[in-house]
Amino acid sequence: MLNKLRIYLGDLSYLNIKSNFGNITNPLSVGYIGTYLMLRHGIDIEINIFKDPVKLVDACNNNIPDLIGLSFYTWNTNLNHNIVKFIKNNTKKNIYIVWGGPSVDTNIEEQKSLFKRFPEVDFFVENEGEGGMANIIKSILSKKNIFENPIDGATFKINNEIIKGKSIGLSTDLNLLDSPYLNGLMDPFIKDGLKPTMQTSRLCPYTCSFCVSGKNKGKIRAFDLDLVNEEIKFIAKKYSDKPNRTLCLTDENFGVLDRDVEVATMIKKSSIDYNYPKTVHFYNDKRFTERSRKIVGMLGPMNAYGMTLALQSENPEALKAANRRNITSSQIDDNIKWAVKNNLNATTELIFGLPGETYESFKNVIDRSVQRGFDSVHCNNLYLVDGIEMNRPNYIKENNIGTHFRSVADMAGKITVKNKENEVHDLFCAELQRVVTS
Repeated sequence: MLNKLRIYLGDLSYLNIKSNFGNITNPLSVGYIGTYLMLRHGIDIEINIFKDPVKLVDACNNNIPDLIGLSFYTWNTNLNHNIVKFIKNNTKKNIYIVWGGPSVDTNIEEQKSLFKRFPEVDFFVENEGEGGMANIIKSILSKKNIFENPIDGATFKINNEIIKGKSIGLSTDLNLLDSPYLNGLMDPFIKDGLKPTMQTSRLCPYTCSFCVSGKNKGKIRAFDLDLVNEEIKFIAKKYSDKPNRTLCLTDENFGVLDRDVEVATMIKKSSIDYNYPKTVHFYNDKRFTERSRKIVGMLGPMNAYGMTLALQSENPEALKAANRRNITSSQIDDNIKWAVKNNLNATTELIFGLPGETYESFKNVIDRSVQRGFDSVHCNNLYLVDGIEMNRPNYIKENNIGTHFRSVADMAGKITVKNKENEVHDLFCAELQRVVTS
């Protein structure tokens, strides 16, 4: 029997005394990657999924993988980098390293920058990773030189030249994807009690330049409703003894589709039938239509923030720079009245530091938010992350943006690992935020 290609997938997190373990989510993103890889290459591969960086290192000591694929974003960029460097130095083997996720910009110049910063990485996969990862695996299994021809959905570097395949990252057929819960890939993380996440649709129709989703252009796609219903019931049964675990919906605008009312009904029914979930977190559609009212009317009491109208700013210049358009003032007032009538909290989110925003204009939007009757006003400092339009050098230069770096308290710590000789090594990792200060 031929040896199978050994693949380790990870969505790594800091798991230490500073971590709020109950807020650490299960690795759903790489669960979907693993599900798709098994669909395309099942008999030729074996897959293991990791959340704990120490367990990933231990697995590499015991069985060296052929490929490590990591999801990376602002909360684990330096963690990933330190772990990959240690594994490569420790094993001394040619392990293909693939990174993907929100932090991989579609801009080729930004991808060049990633290769400079993370020379240990062989491939970057942009947008949805299923197709790009499957094509990388196909190339490896072919036994040919995988750096000979472009690979669709992936970018690699050879002889200082960046080779980028065709962009396919927003074309995954969700009808082909099984649930990582129903196929067992999430079982170890359910056992560990990590917070469950669900995705019922993909893509955001809005183009905000401060968000990783704003650069994506495509069609909103949704998972089969029967599959979603089975997944909700499965999660509810598994977490019925953990009512403190919030169910997180990762849809970027839950309520943007007509069918989202049916999904909300399923969640509400599950809460009654199985005593889970008792709390749910989701981002409702920014337009907050009548459909959104139906959903928030059902699930709002289970959501700490009730009805959320994420205005971010009301300064016309700042909204233009952010490539964003809000609902009208009369719509805002009408929705707040609706929330009060239905005994729901009314919440808004604001961002200070957007290009064009001033001290006075931001102070005014806070005052207006309070006067309008919002129960909660969340003010967030704008920070630039890999993968957003605002982080591109030309945008920073054109808008004369000044930044400083700050550490993130719960995204740092000492990671104690062992090498193949069982010697202990302490790796200190810390994530930084690039905060807009002028």
